[in-house]
Amino acid sequence: MKALFDNASLTIDDISKLCDELNIQPDIYIKNKNETVKLNPNGYSIILINPPVGHFVAQYQNCYFDSYAVAPSEDIQEYNKFLKYYNIYQIQDINDGHCAQYCCYWLYCCLNNLDFFKYFNIKYIVV
Repeated sequence: MKALFDNASLTIDDISKLCDELNIQPDIYIKNKNETVKLNPNGYSIILINPPVGHFVAQYQNCYFDSYAVAPSEDIQEYNKFLKYYNIYQIQDINDGHCAQYCCYWLYCCLNNLDFFKYFNIKYIVV
């Protein structure tokens, strides 16, 4: 998949532009350290965790995506018990800042019934 932005760290405006280019309209949430986020179990979202630098993750219905392959935090699980699956293979290096782009492309694939995972050999496990 081709990166639309050379600059790895994206702003919310950059993410909106990328989503427009991909013709997807996710809910976008900003989750500060001690806040909770209640997601739509029938929808799809991109979540910025611990802004301003932070890390982006995504949700599509009952699936949770983190390019570092980290399970949803306890507070996200507590308020979003419908989340049942998350990826277990890390596709992003710790020094790489493309997490927002990975989230957008993952959602695009989910919405268009495409296999995002074949590019990275990603699998899901039950939470």
